[in-house]
Order: sequence, then C-alpha cells, then structure tokens
Amino acid sequence: MLVMNDKKNVFIEYLKKLNLYNEDIQASFEAFFEELIDFNQQINLFSRKMDLEDVWILHFLDSISIYEVFSDWQGKKVLDFGTGGGLPGIPIKIVDSDCEMYFLDSVKKKIDTIKKMTTNLNISNVEFLPFRVEDKIMNKYQHYFDIIVCRSVKMNYSIKKALEKLLTKEGKIFLFKAKNLDDVDIFDNKKVHTLDLSIEFERRIVEINYG
Repeated sequence: MLVMNDKKNVFIEYLKKLNLYNEDIQASFEAFFEELIDFNQQINLFSRKMDLEDVWILHFLDSISIYEVFSDWQGKKVLDFGTGGGLPGIPIKIVDSDCEMYFLDSVKKKIDTIKKMTTNLNISNVEFLPFRVEDKIMNKYQHYFDIIVCRSVKMNYSIKKALEKLLTKEGKIFLFKAKNLDDVDIFDNKKVHTLDLSIEFERRIVEINYG
C-alpha cells in the first residue's frame, strides 16, 4: 500500500517511468486536478469521502496505467464508456492529444461537466454522448471505434453485444478491473494484465481483441 505523502510526485514519477512526462503534460494534469475538484462540489464525479490528494493515484495514475499494456493511441477513435468524471478519457487525451475521444455516460449532467472541463483545459477533438450504450441512437457508431475503454461498468451480455457492434473489425476493448473478474468470462479472446501499481487495490486490465 502506498505510504508516501506527496502523491502528486508519485504520479509524476510514474509518468516518467512510462516515458510520458513533459512540463506541458504535468501542467495539464495540475489543471485537470483543479477542474475535477471544483466540479465535484457541484456533481458527484468521485467519492467526496476521498482524500483529495488520492485523486493523483486512484484516478490519474490508475487511468494512465493502461500505457503499461497499450500505447498506440495516435489517430485512433476511442470510446470512454461509462466515463463518469472523464476517466480514463481525459488523462489519455492529455498524453495523446491526436486520438479522437468520445465520452459516453447515461448521466447527462456528467457529460455536460466533462464538456466544460475539456473546454477549460483546451482539449480538442472530443465528442460527448449522453446515452446508454444500448440506446438506438448509438447505431450511428456501428463499427466506428478502434478502441473502447471502461473503468467502472460491470459487464453483462447486453452490454457486451452493444460494445461489439461499435468496434471496428480489428478493434480492442480494455476493461479496468480489480480482483473479481467474473463479469468478463462472457468475453472470448481476452488477455488479463496484472499491474503492480502499489496502490490499495489490485489493478487488472483485461484486453479483449477482435479480428
């Protein structure tokens, strides 16, 4: 379990470990931290019981941990499914601005908030989808996304079918999971990556390949 006091510095060192660090990226994450804290007072984007400094580890570091598994984001169309507070979508966009990021959440207030945050952070090439993944309006995105990422939604057959319709023929799904992987048994062609992040829960990223 992490015992260091300067959790922001731990995050910055992790960026450096992944060869993702520069001063502009650090400044963008610092600005995102302030945005997330401010907006969380208006709408619940993360637990208000959390020590605010834990955001650097439990949300930011966790979000970019996917770079231990996958780093080819340039030019990709990416869907952040069940994005909540823009995680992991905004951290990925901060690091890889050239990808196209689509934020999907059924709670319109959260999508509206993400839109405000990305505007304030000067993040471009983003779209906002205040829908359920199973909604008919999502049919316009059939076979559209190269990558789908998800940190917070429990999988079921209905969601699986809907996600697969959205992927290109050689698309990938990345699911951020802890110890329990029961809900990913419904997927074929999966690989489980267990990461040692020295945080208070075990992080596994389930990579599901199509094509």
